[in-house]
Amino acid sequence: MPMPVLIFLIGYLPFFLAAYWIYDMESVRKQAITAGAILSFDAAMLAIFGGILGWI
Repeated sequence: MPMPVLIFLIGYLPFFLAAYWIYDMESVRKQAITAGAILSFDAAMLAIFGGILGWI
């Protein structure tokens, strides 16, 4: 598999799928909750892997 395809599948595709999923939600409240949950997860992983474990 060529490298650009792999980068697209691993890097870009999940982002675009999540963006489409959030955009198509029925209410702005659901969009905000879902986007906030994703942001909270990212912040928690950054704190764990960067701050506590020192990997970043």
